[in-house]
Amino acid sequence: VLKAKEIITTVHAEYPKSPKLDFFEGKNALRAGNSNLAKKSFEKAIRQGARDPELYFLLGEVHWDLNKYSKSILSYERALTTDASFEKAYKKIVQVSQKQGSLDKLCDRWLIRYQNNSDNKMLREYLILALHKADRYDEAKKLIREG
Repeated sequence: VLKAKEIITTVHAEYPKSPKLDFFEGKNALRAGNSNLAKKSFEKAIRQGARDPELYFLLGEVHWDLNKYSKSILSYERALTTDASFEKAYKKIVQVSQKQGSLDKLCDRWLIRYQNNSDNKMLREYLILALHKADRYDEAKKLIREG
């Protein structure tokens, strides 16, 4: 991790506006347990135009680590805007919403999204999961029956 940090610092001097380098720096910081540097690096990469679902997902993980649950959900949702089938983001959104006590709001949002995007099998799968976890069994059964 230390060697990677030295390399990043050296390369940053030559390419100060590289979103890929900032993304790599954030991943390295996250691995080292430095959530604040990871957050700073990921946000800088985004400001410079990076639009990678993994980037948004990892930013969500940083917010999760920092107990910023609403921001983590927002980051996971942004991962889904770049890749609507990014399974890890769906899973974390359900997990964080459950921890926050906001599963019903999530279900309501995703039901509206699903009405406009019923071809998204990943959304359907995790919507059914969220409905079950929110004790909204009848709605989950209806989606399952509609297949």
